[in-house]
Order: sequence, then structure tokens, then C-alpha cells
Amino acid sequence: MAPGITGRLETEQVSLGVMKMRDAELKFIAFPQPNPYTGKVIILTDGGSASTSEVFASGLQELGRAVIVGETSLGAALPSVIQKLPTGALFQYAIADFKTPKGVLIEGRGVIPDVEVKLTRRALLTGRDVQLEAAVERIQKNDK
Repeated sequence: MAPGITGRLETEQVSLGVMKMRDAELKFIAFPQPNPYTGKVIILTDGGSASTSEVFASGLQELGRAVIVGETSLGAALPSVIQKLPTGALFQYAIADFKTPKGVLIEGRGVIPDVEVKLTRRALLTGRDVQLEAAVERIQKNDK
């Protein structure tokens, strides 16, 4: 999904990173689509942002195509398998490793925002989403 959306935002072929498995490698390549959106892109992240959203956000961040606003993402970008053990317990383990185009491991680290804005209970209780407000403010600025 991430490469497909990225293709709607890019004018050239780009990489979002590589997922390496024991015997294979999956390259997250985005191919440009007709009439891409070339305006500002702001991506909101927080501790609930995980998996493909982290691949997407980190890739666009490294490409300089998007500004990340909010909080550091979860850092859970790896595919995993869950197996039931003889005791009935479940065992989950990663089956691949993901690195961004610049070689950054997102797993356990997360995507670090360019503009850190923490949600607060007080703001949410008054109906404000300070992360969204910061994103809108960033879009309305004349700089990148």
C-alpha cells in the first residue's frame, strides 16, 4: 500500500526501503503515476502509528517529500508470525528486517517527527487536536 500511495506523490521512481527475509528481499519501490500531487505533504504520527504507516512515513521523510508532525511512532515495522505452542501459549516472532533507504532500522526506534507535538489530555478534553493544528499551520506556511 505504501508504494502505491507514494506513486501518487512522486514524479520519479523512488525507494521507501527494503525488507530482508532469510531467503528473499522485498524492495518497497514506488512508481510515479500520472498527474501526481506535488504540493506539501504532512504526515501525523504517534505511538499508535505502526507497520506500513512507519514504512510510508520514514520513506517520505528521508526523501524530503513529507514533514512528520506529532510523536515518535511505535517502532513495530516488521512482519511476524504467531504460532501456538503445545502449552496453548502463543509465540510471536519477526520473520524479516526492514531498513529505510538510508539504512535506518525503524523497529524498536520508530519514526522520529520533524516537528514534535505531544497530545495532551487537557487539549483533547477541550476539543483541540494540537497535532492536527500544528500540521495545518505547517501547510499554511510558505516554506517547505
